[in-house]
Amino acid sequence: MSIREEIEEWLQDENEEALFMNDFDDAIIGVVRKHTKATLVCYSYDKMVEVLMRDMGYEEAVEYISYNIECAYLGENQPVILYQPMEFELESRRPKSNRNRYEMLEFDNIKEPDDGEEKGKEKDSKKGKRRISEK
Repeated sequence: MSIREEIEEWLQDENEEALFMNDFDDAIIGVVRKHTKATLVCYSYDKMVEVLMRDMGYEEAVEYISYNIECAYLGENQPVILYQPMEFELESRRPKSNRNRYEMLEFDNIKEPDDGEEKGKEKDSKKGKRRISEK
């Protein structure tokens, strides 16, 4: 029995109206359930790219998903896509990036709770980012 068949059978009790994506059965990783919401089929973005790369290049696969799948709205029962952090992606499929995907959030107008003054603003000329300077 395929994973799609198993999930279809399981969803008969949970959400018979849950939608599946055609030709992406190899990218199914499970279901998503949220309190008081319908249970939905969950696909791995990386596996979807792998499925498409059987017939096209990486950039074409990413563009296809972006324009034809991510932008589509099929109602409350449409599948969800899981995007994993870069560290978990297949290194052979995607060029390695030096950028950390989980960069610290930066704010330029944080006030001290006791005095109400703004912390100093400092412009990083190399990267064009604002940093919070320490007092």
